[in-house]
Amino acid sequence: MSTEEVLEICKKLSNVGCEHIVFNMPNVHEIKPVEIMGQEVIPQVLDL
Repeated sequence: MSTEEVLEICKKLSNVGCEHIVFNMPNVHEIKPVEIMGQEVIPQVLDL
């Protein structure tokens, strides 16, 4: 998924009342996806 796709899912779930979302990251052994979540996704969903 792209960052934009993840953010869109988070926004939609927030709009229906979800306060916590758990993502499965099958490639968690690779640092880049973890960095992207930490740098690009988490900061943008903190205020949803």
